[in-house]
Amino acid sequence: MSWLTATLRSYPEIAVFLSLGVGYWVGGKSFKGFSLGSVTATLLAAIAIGQLGITISPNVKSVFFLMFLFAVGYGVGPQFVRGIAKDGLPQALFSVIQCLLCLAAPYAAAKIAGYDIGSAAGLFAGSQTISASMGLATDAINRIGLPPDQAKALLDAMPTAYAVTYIYGTIGSALILAMLGPKLLNIDLVAACKDYEAQLGGGAEIGGAGSAWHQFALRAYRVQEGGRVAGLTVGQAEALELPGARLFIERIRRGGTIQDAKIDDVLQGGDIVAVAGRREELVQVLGGVAHEVDDAELLAVPVEGVDIYITSKDVDGKKLSELAQLPGARGVFIRRIKRGATETPIPVLPSTTLHRGDTVTLVGRTQDTTAVAKAVGVIDRPSDVADMAFTGLAITLGALIGAIVIRAGGIPITLSTAGGALIAGIVFGWLRAIHPTFGRIPSPTLWFMNSVGLNVFIAVVGITAGPGFVAGLQKLGVSLFLWGIFASSVPLIIGMYIAKYVFKFHPAILLGICAGARTTTAALGMICDAAKSQVPGLGYTVTYAVGNTLLTIWGMVWSCCSPDAARGSYRTFLLISRRCWMAKSSKSDHDDSAAMASLSPFELKDELIKAAGGGVVERPANLAMLNAGRGNPNFLATIQRHGFWQLGLFAMRESERSFAYMPEGIGGFPKREGIEERFEIFARENKGVAGIAFLVGAVSYVRDQLGLNAGDFLYEMCEGILACNYPVPDRMLKLAEIIVGQYLRREMIGKHPFVGEFDIFAVEGGTAAMTYIFNTMRENFLISEGDTIALGRPIFTPYIEIPTLNDYKLEVVNLDADVANGWQYSKKELDKLRDPKVKAFFLVNPSNPPSVKMDDASLQYIAEIVKERPDLILLTDDVYGTFADDFVSLFALCPKNTILVYSYSKYFGATGWRFGTIATHRENIFDEKLAALPKDKREILHHRYESITTEPDKLKFIDRLVADSRTVALNHTAGLSLPQQVQMVLFSLFSLMDTPDAYKNALKRLIRSRKQALYREMGLALDDAEKDENQVDYYTILDLEYFGGKTHGRDFVEWVMKNTKPSELLFELAKEARVVLLPGRGFGTPHPSGRVSLANLNESDYMHIGRSIRKLMDRYVERFNKETGKKAK
Repeated sequence: MSWLTATLRSYPEIAVFLSLGVGYWVGGKSFKGFSLGSVTATLLAAIAIGQLGITISPNVKSVFFLMFLFAVGYGVGPQFVRGIAKDGLPQALFSVIQCLLCLAAPYAAAKIAGYDIGSAAGLFAGSQTISASMGLATDAINRIGLPPDQAKALLDAMPTAYAVTYIYGTIGSALILAMLGPKLLNIDLVAACKDYEAQLGGGAEIGGAGSAWHQFALRAYRVQEGGRVAGLTVGQAEALELPGARLFIERIRRGGTIQDAKIDDVLQGGDIVAVAGRREELVQVLGGVAHEVDDAELLAVPVEGVDIYITSKDVDGKKLSELAQLPGARGVFIRRIKRGATETPIPVLPSTTLHRGDTVTLVGRTQDTTAVAKAVGVIDRPSDVADMAFTGLAITLGALIGAIVIRAGGIPITLSTAGGALIAGIVFGWLRAIHPTFGRIPSPTLWFMNSVGLNVFIAVVGITAGPGFVAGLQKLGVSLFLWGIFASSVPLIIGMYIAKYVFKFHPAILLGICAGARTTTAALGMICDAAKSQVPGLGYTVTYAVGNTLLTIWGMVWSCCSPDAARGSYRTFLLISRRCWMAKSSKSDHDDSAAMASLSPFELKDELIKAAGGGVVERPANLAMLNAGRGNPNFLATIQRHGFWQLGLFAMRESERSFAYMPEGIGGFPKREGIEERFEIFARENKGVAGIAFLVGAVSYVRDQLGLNAGDFLYEMCEGILACNYPVPDRMLKLAEIIVGQYLRREMIGKHPFVGEFDIFAVEGGTAAMTYIFNTMRENFLISEGDTIALGRPIFTPYIEIPTLNDYKLEVVNLDADVANGWQYSKKELDKLRDPKVKAFFLVNPSNPPSVKMDDASLQYIAEIVKERPDLILLTDDVYGTFADDFVSLFALCPKNTILVYSYSKYFGATGWRFGTIATHRENIFDEKLAALPKDKREILHHRYESITTEPDKLKFIDRLVADSRTVALNHTAGLSLPQQVQMVLFSLFSLMDTPDAYKNALKRLIRSRKQALYREMGLALDDAEKDENQVDYYTILDLEYFGGKTHGRDFVEWVMKNTKPSELLFELAKEARVVLLPGRGFGTPHPSGRVSLANLNESDYMHIGRSIRKLMDRYVERFNKETGKKAK
């Protein structure tokens, strides 16, 4: 059993097919006429299998649900359009009312019982036996903006309620309509059907109708000399038919020759004729004494039975008695008529009307049936070939239309892809009925799309909801079943009375109309059995088409009607009202923009997300807001992560070697002795498993390249990943520091000459590093209130904001990089560092957001300034350096003056891991400055650190960072968590082992391709940028003054800056295109601009962003031309 469980979890597709197999098998069984049906049986099977905790991608159910909904629409399309647009309007209107009752009753039940949205939607789907509504209800719940865990709880409750209420929904509806209905309405169903048949000519003896149409024979008779038909033409002889009879002379044998009979052929005595009709009627027509002849050759008339799909406007709505009189009807007989997606049998009676989309089975000579087919429609010959090109494109078109969002006051309104697929099915099903030359979907294929499409959806729903089903059933229990009885019964009973007393439908078809509106085919079968007639089916098709469509759509409407959605709807109403008010008041817009100008770009981002609709409505994935301001990459390194998990398994094996005699799940610390040999055994046992080869290579690299002891390395890594000790040393694990140091040498220093060693402090990412550095520099009097520091701008916003806080109150000198100079610092700007008042220079390299590395000339120029100012403190934040070509950090040129900050978050897609480093040279000016402090300050610091060392005066700056990170008193708990350090080591080893830089080059290709797509759609050339070897392209900054001037001229730029408020363009972009960029001003850019991350979206998204920006600018150009009378270039 454990093997089966593990297999199903690893291969969830097997679980889906197992659910289908069990569901169809159980659903096909019946007991005393009752069957669960494949849908309910599949759901129950899936729920049972789902108890194993199987995870399936939601995309699976989405694909099959679209296929199902299209098939539903395709099947009901002709009847739906007819019901809405033509003679079925009363029945269609009744179906709408019935569907509203079917929505109201479950709503009332859910409200009274206090059910949540998920249970209420399941109650609706089960009690009304409309499984398809659960798919649209799922979409609706996902869009009402609930937290993911709450949304999942609601979605899991839905199939529970459905399963409990579906059984009565099926049985109860059939019993109410077929057995209780006639008694409540005082209808004699058998007599009513006979009366209706009589009205349709069922008992009338007129030609071409009734049962005579399909009770015929072909016999050979000799024409008697002087008989009644001798001397008459074939047409005249056929016109002598008795009332209610139809006969046709098909062939004539004369003088040994057989010929096909023509209307104007004259019959002669002695002719032998092959006549189609009822034998007793033929005797009366052909003479006093009919002489039947055994003539096999004459009777070998090529006769076929064919299905004809009715498409002709001339036939649509005509009675059979009218059509029988047409010349083209000669020689053919109707055997049956089928109508609608359910292929409802329609009685063949004189007053029965044909509709486009009906399938009529004709019997007659091949030439006659072919002629009729040309006149009324097309022959629907059996075929197993479906027009899949049509099907695929139709579903695509419907889904694309469904994906369109119409914004009302900023709130997105959408059909969803599911609703679009349903509507596409209706439209194309109707078009197929009119023009059957395309879009053929054979009945078996349509059945597959309909049945299997729905059941795969149901299987995934059941498997996903399985773990919560039992708890849900226990919670809701019997009360849910009773409310299901109420929700199923009340709408049907009220509907029957409305059908009789308001719409006054004929009693023979009234119950069929009610069954169709509730889409209960089981009830129709029982009604026809009780009526002993197929007449009730005449009322089923139009109402079924309308009901099936509306009840399915109610799934999407349901979440808005449900009790739990009220608050969300109210919020949406308020938001629409607010935005409509804002649209009326430009002053309000300007005031809001001005107020937001003081916000950090990361706080302003939240407002932009709100403007884009984020946080109000959870859109489908393909309608999601494009947040290009976020720096979190959408890629990540996988090989090392596989290695991490495998190392964890090995470490667990090592732990479980201790205390193995205790079955309670207790392990011990790993043992150093023999660990390398045990790892080799583990690696051999798991050869081929993802991550093992990397670990083997890593151990080899540590031993063979770095000269470290492999056993010591494995022991440190196992203890680390088990997290069974405090970090010791607290600054960083011993071997981890060596390995990470090698990584930093490779990535930050490269081939540049570097003298000496450096120390590393492993921290919780780059932002933690900033916090620790500012704090320790202040606590140790390296910077004090009123001191001046320099910032290289543009720069990561916290570097701008922290100095202004009350904790620091520093004066700031800005060194501004110029976009026109490729975002490099001019010598004039760098010369500001020569001022002795400037105590420290902070920069991000490569820059954020321009994403340009400092060129060699600038680095060298700073190094020359440092020679003049050996007291100048440098801090370089080089998180994006790994994306650059041949990157060299300022730390490589000025190691003794520089604090190096690096984070692994972006390069390895590890923002959630939260780890980075602070590095300082072992011979640095920070320690020198500490030693040179005045005595009173040294005494203060001596007291600060004396609790953690006996020689506090000799405590290095980097170790003071460690102590201060835990406010000194908690120094014994300092240090980055050990699993984080292990992952950091594995990332470092991966990069060190990747000598061709394959991973790095792949990332560079990825983000640079995205930049190409963005700029190409904006209409901007990248020729100059492509030649700049310093471009890194993790971000790009869209500078209005620079790019606007290049594309539209200086006058246009000045007009925009004069006529727009801060961030106004960004808000318009967010509202209209759902695109969020961060304002460049928050990073210290000199001109209005927006930061675009090139790491967190797909290439198609950047194309959309580029088009949206270009469209926005084109509109402003149009305004500029109109208001100024000038013409922007």
